[in-house]
Amino acid sequence: MAALLRCSCEHEREIWGESWRVEEKHGWAFFDQQDWSETYAQRLTRCPACGRRLERKNLRAVTHPA
Repeated sequence: MAALLRCSCEHEREIWGESWRVEEKHGWAFFDQQDWSETYAQRLTRCPACGRRLERKNLRAVTHPA
């Protein structure tokens, strides 16, 4: 499963998240979504804007109007 997420910091940086499951283990991988960014498409462990450690529970789903 993949999702466009947003860091809950004041910068609201968009992050691409992909969930994975191997046997009983589940986790997330996060990637920089901003094409103008120095870290574009790179795997992230921290928000490029605020430095906060990326965890799914601390990110909000991005909803775009139809």
